[in-house]
Amino acid sequence: MEKDFEKWSVKKSGLDVRLRFPSIKERDVFWCSIGVNIGDEENGKSDTFSRPVLVFKKFNRNLFLGIPLTSQNKDNKYYIKVQLKSVTRSVMISHIRLYDSRRLGPRIGKLDKIGYNDVIKNIVNFIPKPLVETWGSD
Repeated sequence: MEKDFEKWSVKKSGLDVRLRFPSIKERDVFWCSIGVNIGDEENGKSDTFSRPVLVFKKFNRNLFLGIPLTSQNKDNKYYIKVQLKSVTRSVMISHIRLYDSRRLGPRIGKLDKIGYNDVIKNIVNFIPKPLVETWGSD
């Protein structure tokens, strides 16, 4: 896939000046202009450089921790299968990051509580455990 960084730059400039954007709640899934990114980082698709993103943690009306979704259902610990509107998708927890609400497009739906809790459980398992025993041994 050829990456069009210049076209994304124009789109991103337009998003930056948006004054109106949707209100968000945890578990919501929106189309989100995530852009053209470097290397293996997840990219958006189409002219809007968008893909579905789960609002994982809302920090304020403008900033949230989001996780992109894909229709590819890989069987590994970084792709967590969820149901969204009776369609199986995968939440790509290895691509979790902060987003500004100005990137958001239309709301697609809301993840059910069971699916959301499964995502939380997998993220907790994804985070390295602290090496408490080694603290203070430097």
